[in-house]
Amino acid sequence: TLFRSEESATDPVTNYGVSKACSDLIGKVLFKESGQHVLRARAFNIVGPGQGTTSLQGRVVEQIVAAERGHRQPIIETGDLTAYRDLIDVRDVAAGLIAIAKAGDAGEAYNLCSGSATQAKSLVDGLVALSKIPLAVKTVGRKVGVDVACQRGSFKKLQGLTNWAPAWTLEQSLQDALDYSRNDGAYSSGGAATVIAASHT
Repeated sequence: TLFRSEESATDPVTNYGVSKACSDLIGKVLFKESGQHVLRARAFNIVGPGQGTTSLQGRVVEQIVAAERGHRQPIIETGDLTAYRDLIDVRDVAAGLIAIAKAGDAGEAYNLCSGSATQAKSLVDGLVALSKIPLAVKTVGRKVGVDVACQRGSFKKLQGLTNWAPAWTLEQSLQDALDYSRNDGAYSSGGAATVIAASHT
């Protein structure tokens, strides 16, 4: 397991990870050189309503809703699902960003994460279980490239400063993600929401 606190050394293994590490370092250097009030938020793998199809959750949700509407076969196609990731609801991320903006120390980094690791297969199985129709899951392609088998973070630094902690369960996140997509981007309660999110892998 790759455990990440704010003090952990960064060692990204993908182009995406390198880009996020670079942006984080730029913020740190900018604070040191200019004294600007730079706050660094490190959100882990975001789930919940409104996530796009660049994420595993978004791709699976899109397929489930299409199958429920009769627009595709009841087969969910995924890639490799063996990896474990720290999943955090987008609404917890938004609340965390507000907490950092209000109370964070300039130049510091703060993790926004759940503190636990969930296997990608569990995420997919959870979504499939919430489907209105029976579905099969099919793995397509093969695992390629370098990846981290298991990753989780610690949010103790931000919690100690602001009492922030994740409030949404994974089950709530997945249910709300499906309902949001089923309603074409509207909450079933009829309420509007503005979601602010950052991503760091």
